[in-house]
Amino acid sequence: MNKKIFIIAAIFAFTMVSVVNYQFNALFSQNEKSASLLLSNIQALADFEFNGQDWDTEKHWYNFFGSNWKPVKVDCTKAVSTGFSVSVTVYGVGVGIGVGGTVTTTSGHKVECQNGDGNCWEDTECISNPSSN
Repeated sequence: MNKKIFIIAAIFAFTMVSVVNYQFNALFSQNEKSASLLLSNIQALADFEFNGQDWDTEKHWYNFFGSNWKPVKVDCTKAVSTGFSVSVTVYGVGVGIGVGGTVTTTSGHKVECQNGDGNCWEDTECISNPSSN
């Protein structure tokens, strides 16, 4: 009788240890996935994309040759004109044709190279509605 109780207790203990081990493995596996996702999100916040180009602020080998390598997104204004004009010169006589238009100023963003580390080689142009921030 004692032998049967011991075998049943051993099987129960083995089953419980297996279940607990499975649960811990599932929990730690999920935590590793969450940690990886969190690290990816932090990296995405540290870097940014502007007009289809990725920018970062890590040290690079070319930082030794200057100081204005840090990409910084700044506000800017851009003049936009509507309408068109055509100018034709025939035998020294110029004829111009123009269709009325207006010049408006719109606000936008651009990337400037400022003092610090990063991968900013040159400033970008002012974009009124960038596709990404």
